Amino acid sequence: MRRLSCHLGSIFAALFLATSASAGPNDALLERVRDLGSKNGVFLAGHKVLDAFLADDDELQVGSTVLRFK
Repeated sequence: MRRLSCHLGSIFAALFLATSASAGPNDALLERVRDLGSKNGVFLAGHKVLDAFLADDDELQVGSTVLRFK
């Protein structure tokens, strides 16, 4: 089975486009959350993470963009 990955960042090539000025061009990979070297960090449920799994109702923050997973 092939896994699909989605990128989150401020560049147009990202599947999820973060439009805040504090989001980098390629900050996080969403299959589980993995910081790809962001300047400001990737936060999951208010905690800075380098690599973590998403859980129901988690909030992911990159720059000033916040996504809630249901």
